Amino acid sequence: MARKEAVIMHEDHRKRVKERFLKDGIENMPDHEVLELLLFFSIPRKDTNALAHELIEHFGSLNCVLEASAEDLMQVNGIGEASATLITLAFQLTKKYLKNASDKKLKKYDGSESVKELLMSKYLGAREEMVYMLSLDFDDNILTDKDALRERDRQDVRNKQDIARHIFCRKYRQAFCA
Repeated sequence: MARKEAVIMHEDHRKRVKERFLKDGIENMPDHEVLELLLFFSIPRKDTNALAHELIEHFGSLNCVLEASAEDLMQVNGIGEASATLITLAFQLTKKYLKNASDKKLKKYDGSESVKELLMSKYLGAREEMVYMLSLDFDDNILTDKDALRERDRQDVRNKQDIARHIFCRKYRQAFCA
């Protein structure tokens, strides 16, 4: 009888967390509850609260959990392929949303804040230093924004001075942000 009551209480907890999310969003939810809610969809019949706490403790923060690779996530006991895929998908969806939103929004350079917003999705989750280049026309319209260093170039670049020399040597006549 006690097992049945625990299952009902568990289901009610999931229902309450989902209802609170749908009513109020995640802004005021503690990080472990946000992660717990996400795990509901990959772990349908198990208490995910302890696992959410364990993930945050293991990686240091909710952000670090979301930025972790599927392989790293699966090193945590209780995280299988489905949960690791879902967590990495959530982060990738965030990056795609920010990229799409900034691509639609910024067509003209109008100061550092707008460029910061444009580049946010490109730097989000980056594990190494990156350089993005913005090409502008004479009316400050953004023509392109792209990674200034190709993958093979990254191997030759060690620090910021090398990056500056690298870009100068390639004779870019465009603005770049590092």
